[in-house]
Amino acid sequence: MPSLTIGLSLTAVRTPGRTDWWQSPAWQATDRATGQLREPAAVMDFDDGRYALDRSSSTEELIDFSRPGTATYIGSDGIVSSAAADVPRFDYTNKRRQLLLEGPATNLYPGSVDMNANTGGGSGFIGTISRQPGTTIGGLPAIKAIPDAGSALGGRQVRYNAKAPTTKGAYTMSLFAKASGLDRVVLCLLGAGSAVKATFDLVAGTVVDAGAGVVTKIVPVRGGYRLSVSADVSDATSFEYEIYVDDSSESVGDGTSGIEFCGLQFEQGNYTSSYIPTSGSAVTRPADKAKLAGPVAALLRRGAASVSLQGESIYGTGAGSSGCILGGPGSEDYLFMLASNGVQIKAGMPGYVLAYITQPLSKFGVISSWDSLGFSGVSSDNGNVKSGDVPQIADLSSVFIGRNASSIFASGWYEQIVIWPFRVSDTDLQAKAVPYA
Repeated sequence: MPSLTIGLSLTAVRTPGRTDWWQSPAWQATDRATGQLREPAAVMDFDDGRYALDRSSSTEELIDFSRPGTATYIGSDGIVSSAAADVPRFDYTNKRRQLLLEGPATNLYPGSVDMNANTGGGSGFIGTISRQPGTTIGGLPAIKAIPDAGSALGGRQVRYNAKAPTTKGAYTMSLFAKASGLDRVVLCLLGAGSAVKATFDLVAGTVVDAGAGVVTKIVPVRGGYRLSVSADVSDATSFEYEIYVDDSSESVGDGTSGIEFCGLQFEQGNYTSSYIPTSGSAVTRPADKAKLAGPVAALLRRGAASVSLQGESIYGTGAGSSGCILGGPGSEDYLFMLASNGVQIKAGMPGYVLAYITQPLSKFGVISSWDSLGFSGVSSDNGNVKSGDVPQIADLSSVFIGRNASSIFASGWYEQIVIWPFRVSDTDLQAKAVPYA
């Protein structure tokens, strides 16, 4: 049963004679109406695993979470793990604990679990491709491509065939890989005679080269890296995923050196989502659904309230790269939204532009604050206070994180949400709208 103290600052319910963690000055803010320094009413600190409403609480008490199926994440040990249905994922892709929330995605490559059995004949590659017992990358069993002694490197590819997707647009290819005598690998999407490719250094952990308009990413995992290339391949009528084995100093193979890899993924969109295992057919990962618990959402329906949110690498998956970061039931019932073809971050409703941005958002912080006299907010992208003289009008009967009820997703990593039961001063708006540290 919700406590009768909910809606008060945590100051009002502190334990006598003891300093609770939420009493730190980092959580305090000045009430715009009274000038008093007060504490928040709710804290959801996903990075440190700390939660408070009217006392120290748990994730389950503050957030209602569901997902009708399993999904993978990177654990603190750098290993790909699987979360059961309806279990949130606390992911370490960015080298810290963050709540990973994603919309649905499909791995269109049908054989990611056993790539040795799905080489498409290894077309063009002169050498051997074999399983490596006991060798893993991110905990996933790896295979090794070894060019024959004397065979040229760089110009011979391991080729994986697939049907063309039915929807045109941007697509992403990703792969787990590690150096095993040779230190470079080239990922290439080949379709309709045009190639989208990028070269990765598997020792330095860097992108060496990428074609025009190609978006790349390299993320460390246990024993190697996860690599990805993204680009618009709208003209493709068929697809081949190609992996070129190369080296920074050698031009021919020696018969033993090679590259190890596993976990090939091909999906729609400009960004790499969490790994989706496939064994014989394409697989769709269901969407995460995170919603503020009733007593927490009720704090935002007060006449005066403020809410801050911090995250990293968040991107919109809706039309025009739109995405609801924090919002209610309808498409206009948002507190934070990626809007206008994904180049604005807005607060509201009424919707007002906090900043012009590029996606995915780098580490960021935003805050929105309101009372009966108007609203104000700040984004860390520019640090400027934006304000107006009309009240908050969004329907906040339900408040979703990383989406809204209409499935407009803002996928990525969420770090902290804090709610104050009053309108915060402009000075503290700027102090709170910072990336998580």
